[in-house]
Amino acid sequence: RAVRLAGLHAIILNGLATELGLPFGGYGTTAVCNDSAAIIQQCLYGETTIYPLTSIGRFAQRTIRYAENFRNELAKHEGFDVEVQDLDALVQAMKQLPSDINASPSCANSAAKRMLHTLQPKLPFRLMHDAKSVMESIIEEEENIKDTTSPTERKNRERKAALV
Repeated sequence: RAVRLAGLHAIILNGLATELGLPFGGYGTTAVCNDSAAIIQQCLYGETTIYPLTSIGRFAQRTIRYAENFRNELAKHEGFDVEVQDLDALVQAMKQLPSDINASPSCANSAAKRMLHTLQPKLPFRLMHDAKSVMESIIEEEENIKDTTSPTERKNRERKAALV
């Protein structure tokens, strides 16, 4: 399924780039590199761990529109039921992915988790340690916002966890 999804996504990106006359096949403007893999991962697993996602709103919307039109054309022909279902999944995945270029506060937790996922186990530079610390702080802050327990209850829970 991953190969079929990737093939369909390539048709969408290449078709759009040709239609719009984008330089280099639209490589930068349609966020081919990371975003293509993230879209496939989103289709297969319902989430992505890839960072950064660099789709540009204008081209992301055009890509979705092109995919929907391609899906509708394919649906007119017999024998493409699986491909039509996969195009539906691709469109939904494209609509769900955040953008790390125009990140909103509601996406900070997701971006922090995805950024941590990309770090190698050994961090040779201080900046990498600092970035990791910032990302962990963002995740912790988000979890504390969601945690409705009182600060005292939270401290007690942390103490118990430290004893284990």
